[in-house]
Amino acid sequence: MSGLRATLPGPEGSADALQALRVLTNLVELLGRLEVQDEDRPAGRWEIVGLKLGSVQIELAPAARSRGEELELGTAMSWAVEGFAEAEEREVIPAQWSIYAAELAADIANEASAVSGSGLRLELLDDGKKVLRSVIVTRRSSDHLRTVLPNWLAGQVANPISSRSIGSVIGRLETYSVHGRQPWASLWPKDGGRRATIRFDNRHAPDVLAAIGQRVEVTGLVERDHDDRVIAVKMTAIDLLPESNRPLTDLIGAAPNLTNGMDPDDYLREMRGAA
Repeated sequence: MSGLRATLPGPEGSADALQALRVLTNLVELLGRLEVQDEDRPAGRWEIVGLKLGSVQIELAPAARSRGEELELGTAMSWAVEGFAEAEEREVIPAQWSIYAAELAADIANEASAVSGSGLRLELLDDGKKVLRSVIVTRRSSDHLRTVLPNWLAGQVANPISSRSIGSVIGRLETYSVHGRQPWASLWPKDGGRRATIRFDNRHAPDVLAAIGQRVEVTGLVERDHDDRVIAVKMTAIDLLPESNRPLTDLIGAAPNLTNGMDPDDYLREMRGAA
């Protein structure tokens, strides 16, 4: 992952300099708050790798050099984009945001709207500068976050976890961190749902690192919300899965109703008695 591009749209000379700088400064501060899981550990460094005027545009990239630090800083950028996307849609504190991060994000959304009527565009970039994910942050994020924050601070926000059960989840493992009190990884479920957090013991760290970017099945204690979406998994095992199931696909082509509409992986596990 290469970096994060932030754009405040508008004609040249239209942006208030102090407000624009405050938005960008707070954005870097937000990345630091999302990155640091252990309060005793300092945040990583960020570099400005691109800057344009007119529409105020800045590109940020992690200054860390080690592979582990790059992954963690990349996770902070991803959480910023994904968290704002959630906050734009509904009244929620994103899963990986602390109260302090949410308060700062509300300020960013409010100030960005004051600088530019179009809001703040955040784009997650890969090494080739291809946009992986993007979101336009408007005052809607500020309104949604500020609606939820008072109840959160008062301890009145309901626990989002509706059920816990032993099971497994299939998806693609994207990022991980072994810093802080509890190692974790991020999994994007195969059904296209929201990101799930995978918590694991240090002894599983080599297996998790080897599976980054790959399709996996994670087994353990699965936590779901009221809509039956996976929130987190306390992992006991992780297995790599093939990217395709050509033999079964060939069979489905010959017999379209072979799996009764089920996903091939689910069908195979059910036939083996594992589902």
